[in-house]
Amino acid sequence: MEFKVPEDSLVSGIPLKDLNIKKNLLIAYIIRENQLIFPGGNDTIEAGDRVIIITTEKYLNNINKILE
Repeated sequence: MEFKVPEDSLVSGIPLKDLNIKKNLLIAYIIRENQLIFPGGNDTIEAGDRVIIITTEKYLNNINKILE
């Protein structure tokens, strides 16, 4: 799944290691200004990023739904 991160996203600006992300979810990579980022715990998701997620969840319709 791919999501574009809106300005008011709950996940924006917080290191991935500090986000309470659902267990069956992997943030595969972040695309920022045409740069591919393979994220680690200290990386953040920012407004305007495109985020690629791998999951078994069926009903994710926005980036904020990755949180528990």
